[in-house]
Amino acid sequence: MSFFRLFFPLLLIFAAFLHFSLLNPGDAEFVWAPGRAVRLPAIVLWMAAFFLGAAALAAVNFLKGTGEAFDALEARLRGWKVRRIEHGLIGARLKAEQGMAARALDMLEKLLDQQPRHYEALLLKGDVLRGLGRHAEALGAHSLALSLRPAAREAALHIKDDYKAAGDWDAAHGLLERMRERWPDDAAVLADMRGVNLARGDFRRALLAQKELLARADEKARPAEQAALAEITLLHGEQLMADGKPDEAREQFSAAARLQPDFLAARMLLAESLDALGLHDEAEAVLLKEFRATRNIIPLLRLAAKARAAGGAAKELEIVNIAVAAAPEEKLLPLMTAVLEIENRLFDAARNRIATLDAAVATLPMAAVAKGLLELHAAPAPDDAAIAALEHALKSERAALVQYRCQACGVPEPEYFHQCPSCGAWNAAAPHIERYSGA
Repeated sequence: MSFFRLFFPLLLIFAAFLHFSLLNPGDAEFVWAPGRAVRLPAIVLWMAAFFLGAAALAAVNFLKGTGEAFDALEARLRGWKVRRIEHGLIGARLKAEQGMAARALDMLEKLLDQQPRHYEALLLKGDVLRGLGRHAEALGAHSLALSLRPAAREAALHIKDDYKAAGDWDAAHGLLERMRERWPDDAAVLADMRGVNLARGDFRRALLAQKELLARADEKARPAEQAALAEITLLHGEQLMADGKPDEAREQFSAAARLQPDFLAARMLLAESLDALGLHDEAEAVLLKEFRATRNIIPLLRLAAKARAAGGAAKELEIVNIAVAAAPEEKLLPLMTAVLEIENRLFDAARNRIATLDAAVATLPMAAVAKGLLELHAAPAPDDAAIAALEHALKSERAALVQYRCQACGVPEPEYFHQCPSCGAWNAAAPHIERYSGA
């Protein structure tokens, strides 16, 4: 409150007093009882009236100024409390990020004791509880936060994460369905629906969500969304195969191959579905076409395995010889051919591959076994015991001639995989020759 506002009325009184003193207006008589009267100068009466009015005005200004001072003090105290709470929230968040969950939770409990309906604190408390595996308590904290702000998308997403962390995928899906009704144009909610349905194994719903995401994608994001659609289509096809529906699965695999022409897993699974339908010639044609188009040896290896299952090593040799003519640059094929010729005891033909094997010994240790076996058979006096030992070594190594290794994470697998079981990468399987371990 200013000095001027408080004492201005008094200055008015003083000025009025001077004015009336100069005018000298006379006296006024007041009779207050019979025979009793008081004569007072008029100026005194006027000055008393002025004084009372000024005092009342000063009192009003004083009370108003006092109220404003208290309001300012209250606002300052409120701001200090808010800053203290925000500082505590920042500290709790920092402790949580540093892995000190118990300390963060303790700080949040103290903060919420002071302000039980603090939205951000409730969200953070729920996240910390979820990290500690206390999913039901986390859900309670996030639900309370959502009740404070019913239109808050963020709180609903936290609840969805609680359901996911607890493995309750159906509840997460139900929540996302309700969020989808409220925010129909939210691409993030749609992407979450895709992920949750993939986790639920409901590939049909995931496929619908991905198709909508693809329809909304711009030119820059479209290739990635189309690749994701191909992958989900493939998963849906695998599910149909597992359900005993190879005809429907074939349609899905064909669609995945159209979406991603370089999607090797789609071609491989298409061949499997054709085999399941008894269309073996068509399955072989798909694999052979893929090999000739891409020079990728994996379709050939699958084709060779099918041939061996149908007609033994002799039939497999025919397939590999076709491949040698189609892809002479593939260094693994001569080794496979030599091994198959040895298994079929075609030593005269196999001896012609000694030079090729000699060049392969440095990088393909198994070639040394095949080369040694051929040289023993070509010797004037072959050592039967050495031949038997090398044949045993070749036979034991034949089953593991080609392993598969994920190009993304490096984990080996004995069989070809469409999607890496370790890291989830697609089209990452690459043939790998394991080192020869001994006879």
